[in-house]
Amino acid sequence: MANTTKLEGRFLQIKGLDADWSTPGDLPGFAKSGLLIRSITFHPSGTGDIAIIKAGRQTQTTTAGAIATTATAPEVFHVKCTADTDQRVKYFGDRGQRAWPFIDISDWTLSSAALARLEIELA
Repeated sequence: MANTTKLEGRFLQIKGLDADWSTPGDLPGFAKSGLLIRSITFHPSGTGDIAIIKAGRQTQTTTAGAIATTATAPEVFHVKCTADTDQRVKYFGDRGQRAWPFIDISDWTLSSAALARLEIELA
Protein backbone atom coordinates (compact mmCIF):
# COMPACT_ATOMS: atom_id res chain seq x y z
CA MET A 1 0.00 0.00 0.00
CA ALA A 2 1.25 3.50 -0.79
CA ASN A 3 0.32 6.87 0.61
CA THR A 4 -2.86 8.37 -0.79
CA THR A 5 -2.90 12.16 -1.03
CA LYS A 6 -6.20 13.98 -1.59
CA LEU A 7 -6.59 17.74 -1.93
CA GLU A 8 -10.08 19.21 -1.83
CA GLY A 9 -10.50 22.96 -1.38
CA ARG A 10 -8.49 23.98 1.69
CA PHE A 11 -8.08 20.43 3.00
CA LEU A 12 -5.28 17.97 2.32
CA GLN A 13 -5.56 14.37 3.55
CA ILE A 14 -2.79 11.77 3.57
CA LYS A 15 -3.74 8.15 4.28
CA GLY A 16 -1.96 4.80 4.13
CA LEU A 17 1.08 6.27 5.82
CA ASP A 18 3.69 3.70 4.87
CA ALA A 19 6.14 5.69 2.72
CA ASP A 20 8.04 8.97 2.70
CA TRP A 21 5.99 12.01 1.65
CA SER A 22 6.93 15.53 0.56
CA THR A 23 5.40 18.61 -0.99
CA PRO A 24 7.43 18.46 -4.24
CA GLY A 25 7.14 14.69 -4.57
CA ASP A 26 3.42 14.32 -3.82
CA LEU A 27 2.02 17.80 -4.58
CA PRO A 28 4.23 19.06 -7.41
CA GLY A 29 1.86 21.96 -8.07
CA PHE A 30 2.93 23.42 -4.70
CA ALA A 31 6.68 22.74 -5.08
CA LYS A 32 7.54 26.40 -5.76
CA SER A 33 5.02 28.11 -3.48
CA GLY A 34 4.87 25.62 -0.60
CA LEU A 35 1.77 25.15 1.53
CA LEU A 36 0.21 27.89 3.64
CA ILE A 37 -0.71 25.73 6.65
CA ARG A 38 -3.40 26.72 9.18
CA SER A 39 -3.47 23.44 11.09
CA ILE A 40 -2.25 19.85 11.13
CA THR A 41 -4.40 17.06 12.59
CA PHE A 42 -3.17 13.51 13.18
CA HIS A 43 -5.65 10.65 13.58
CA PRO A 44 -3.69 7.75 15.13
CA SER A 45 -4.24 4.07 14.50
CA GLY A 46 -3.40 2.89 18.02
CA THR A 47 -1.76 3.48 21.38
CA GLY A 48 1.78 4.78 21.14
CA ASP A 49 1.56 6.08 17.58
CA ILE A 50 4.18 8.75 16.89
CA ALA A 51 3.88 11.29 14.06
CA ILE A 52 6.63 13.71 13.04
CA ILE A 53 6.49 16.26 10.24
CA LYS A 54 9.57 18.26 9.35
CA ALA A 55 10.03 21.52 7.49
CA GLY A 56 11.63 21.21 4.09
CA ARG A 57 12.98 23.98 1.90
CA GLN A 58 11.84 25.53 -1.35
CA THR A 59 15.08 24.39 -2.98
CA GLN A 60 14.28 20.71 -2.42
CA THR A 61 12.69 19.46 -5.62
CA THR A 62 12.19 15.78 -4.76
CA THR A 63 11.14 13.63 -1.83
CA ALA A 64 14.66 12.16 -1.71
CA GLY A 65 16.09 15.68 -1.48
CA ALA A 66 13.88 16.47 1.51
CA ILE A 67 14.60 13.17 3.26
CA ALA A 68 18.34 13.78 2.86
CA THR A 69 17.97 16.70 5.31
CA THR A 70 16.01 14.74 7.92
CA ALA A 71 18.78 14.94 10.54
CA THR A 72 18.91 18.74 10.44
CA ALA A 73 15.39 19.77 9.41
CA PRO A 74 13.27 21.34 12.16
CA GLU A 75 10.21 19.49 13.39
CA VAL A 76 6.99 21.45 12.88
CA PHE A 77 4.75 18.71 14.29
CA HIS A 78 5.69 15.95 16.77
CA VAL A 79 3.11 13.96 18.74
CA LYS A 80 2.83 10.69 20.62
CA CYS A 81 -0.72 9.44 21.10
CA THR A 82 -2.01 7.56 24.14
CA ALA A 83 -4.89 5.80 22.34
CA ASP A 84 -6.38 5.34 18.88
CA THR A 85 -8.93 8.03 19.80
CA ASP A 86 -6.24 10.51 20.89
CA GLN A 87 -6.48 12.88 17.90
CA ARG A 88 -3.82 15.63 17.98
CA VAL A 89 -4.01 19.10 16.40
CA LYS A 90 -1.49 21.92 15.97
CA TYR A 91 -2.66 25.37 14.90
CA PHE A 92 -0.49 27.82 12.97
CA GLY A 93 -2.87 30.82 13.05
CA ASP A 94 -5.62 32.09 10.73
CA ARG A 95 -3.17 33.42 8.17
CA GLY A 96 -1.21 30.18 8.17
CA GLN A 97 2.49 29.45 7.98
CA ARG A 98 4.26 28.84 4.65
CA ALA A 99 6.10 25.53 4.64
CA TRP A 100 7.33 22.67 2.47
CA PRO A 101 6.51 19.83 4.89
CA PHE A 102 7.85 16.33 4.52
CA ILE A 103 7.50 12.98 6.25
CA ASP A 104 10.42 10.62 6.79
CA ILE A 105 8.35 7.53 7.53
CA SER A 106 11.26 5.96 9.44
CA ASP A 107 10.64 8.61 12.15
CA TRP A 108 7.06 7.40 12.64
CA THR A 109 5.62 4.60 14.78
CA LEU A 110 2.18 3.37 13.72
CA SER A 111 0.06 0.48 14.91
CA SER A 112 -1.51 0.32 11.45
CA ALA A 113 -0.39 2.50 8.55
CA ALA A 114 -3.65 1.75 6.76
CA LEU A 115 -5.76 3.20 9.60
CA ALA A 116 -3.74 6.32 10.46
CA ARG A 117 -4.33 9.58 8.62
CA LEU A 118 -3.06 13.12 8.53
CA GLU A 119 -5.09 16.20 7.66
CA ILE A 120 -3.64 19.58 6.80
CA GLU A 121 -5.88 22.64 6.60
CA LEU A 122 -4.58 25.29 4.23
CA ALA A 123 -5.13 29.04 4.58
